[in-house]
Amino acid sequence: MDKELAVKFVTDEKFMDFCNMVDQLREQGHKINIPFETATMLFNAGVDFVKGDSSLAVVHDAVERFLEWNCLFGGMQFYDYFVSICIKDL
Repeated sequence: MDKELAVKFVTDEKFMDFCNMVDQLREQGHKINIPFETATMLFNAGVDFVKGDSSLAVVHDAVERFLEWNCLFGGMQFYDYFVSICIKDL
């Protein structure tokens, strides 16, 4: 992920709303299996800067792992998890 996109992700309020939606899904025990579900959630949260398959794939893969491996992340919120991924990939 390029640095500009990573900064946009971690500072955008609408993306933070999206992260809260992911946290709610985890609390309800839901999983996301296809990128279309992630894209729909991004759209519903008003996130409009995710363009193309590669940036959607970054977000979708993170959401999918976060929801599938819930027990590994304990009380961590999705936003914190995503920021850690961004830092690791820079």
